Amino acid sequence: MIVRLIRALRPYGMHFSVACLTKVGELGEALRAEGVPVHLLRNPLHGPLSIVHPKLIRYLRWAHVDVVHAHSGTWLRAALSARLAGRLPVVFTDHGRALPERTRQIWYDRLAGRWTRVVAAVSPSLSGYLLQQVGIPSDRFMIVENGVPLAESSSNGPRPPGLPARGPLVGCVARLEWPKDHETLIRAMEQVKRRVPETQLLLIGGGPSAVVQRLKALAGALGLEKHVHFLGTRDDVSLILPHLRLFVLPTLSEGTSLSILEAMAAGVPVVASRVGGNPSVVDDGNTGILVSPRDAQELAIAMVDLLVHSEKALRMGASGRDRVCQRFNLQAMAQTYRKLYGALVVDSTQGRIGRCSQL
Repeated sequence: MIVRLIRALRPYGMHFSVACLTKVGELGEALRAEGVPVHLLRNPLHGPLSIVHPKLIRYLRWAHVDVVHAHSGTWLRAALSARLAGRLPVVFTDHGRALPERTRQIWYDRLAGRWTRVVAAVSPSLSGYLLQQVGIPSDRFMIVENGVPLAESSSNGPRPPGLPARGPLVGCVARLEWPKDHETLIRAMEQVKRRVPETQLLLIGGGPSAVVQRLKALAGALGLEKHVHFLGTRDDVSLILPHLRLFVLPTLSEGTSLSILEAMAAGVPVVASRVGGNPSVVDDGNTGILVSPRDAQELAIAMVDLLVHSEKALRMGASGRDRVCQRFNLQAMAQTYRKLYGALVVDSTQGRIGRCSQL
């Protein structure tokens, strides 16, 4: 989301810099290659004192930042640093969390909220927590749903390298970690195989080696070695999506899933768990099917339904693409943030924001 936002707004004369607090990663390197300053700022303090980030404070002063845009996982450190660097205006975007939160985290969020000018949530499902438990005033709160570009590739032509040559493809794009609940998906795949034996499941995303090995062992124990494919991190997901018969995300918690939106933008019907922001994205029965979390049988039934009834799947895929175009498009999201930045601080001589730092 951060990368796409920066790319969408740079043509308007906005200057961005990115501060990474743990590692730069592939996306950070991609921004560097495009000329965006990306800095790795590890905190020298540990334990309770780590809410103070001396390097970040110095960086915000040195870079002459006008607006600090913090994202999930950085809120308190970013808000406190911005205040100590000169009471800089802070925007915080909450991308989702596993609720209910621990009491300590609620207090941290309340403290960060005092130093934040605007809090944005990517999904209405986060409103209750941020408004009621954290206590963000309604006039400083807004919902800015994620947006993605519409896919331009098609399923015509050969499948990308590394994909099974035959059989309908079911895809899941998500990091291999417990909140995404790949275990339930693999167990559902065992039942899907009985009804549609040629189905192939593609798990796209990296994760800790211990988790990957555990999921591979589960697939082997269920006799799915030739039906479940661990593709790891791929940079050609946009080319893979149009070849999918359906997209599945059985996550246990979610904000507004970019993976689901990207699948819908590619015209792929979605089966997802009924949690977090998923019901706001997936129009149940129209653009996909919502199921109960941790229910392998219900998940399998929904998957088989769309695999067997191809016309229904095609209709849902087309409706999903229309929904992204009308409500979840990238330009709408970018322009909302552009107006927000402009309302916070405007260069009176040039009529534009000077510099924005993303964390």
